[in-house]
Amino acid sequence: MDDHKVKAILDWELPRSVPALKSFLGLASYYHKFIKNFARIATPLTNLLKKSFGTYEWEEACNEAFETLKGILVKAFMLKLPNFDKDFEIHSDAFDFAIGGVLVQDGRPVAFESNKLSETKRRWPTHEKEMWAVIHCLKTWGHYIGSKDVVVWTDNVTLKYFATQPKLSSKQVRWQDTLALFNADIWHKPGKENIVPDALSRKH
Repeated sequence: MDDHKVKAILDWELPRSVPALKSFLGLASYYHKFIKNFARIATPLTNLLKKSFGTYEWEEACNEAFETLKGILVKAFMLKLPNFDKDFEIHSDAFDFAIGGVLVQDGRPVAFESNKLSETKRRWPTHEKEMWAVIHCLKTWGHYIGSKDVVVWTDNVTLKYFATQPKLSSKQVRWQDTLALFNADIWHKPGKENIVPDALSRKH
């Protein structure tokens, strides 16, 4: 297994708050059908989200559950080997200070990506951060995609019309040039359904 494909998961730090834990569990839950005994393994973590359990106290059982789920997520059987006779999908998202994405084929992950935004990029408007997430993922996985058709899913509806915008900045023109290198079709997915890339974009 290539570590670079799962670096975003391997580098995931301990969730220090309820929102951080929800992000991680959201990603893990998305692939629960591939994880035997998922509910049992995740119990110490899901208990932290229940108000009846009081304050947020990270215990050794939580640490074991967290590390176990990370390990399962990155095991070779969780990642699908790419079939270059089939098309790919990219699911991308951006948060205030990071972007995330997952390369998917037949509903299973091929590779994960998460990247911090520079100070300059953090000042970009939301739609530009979201577009950068798309461009970054296309560049990262271009060796997989090649000239094949690829559907890119994003929770920012305005990106559907990026290719037909009449007025573009020099930066956006460069992005259009990058898009032209791929047979990419951008589609909108509501944020509540864009679980995995959302979690990857919030983990930093």
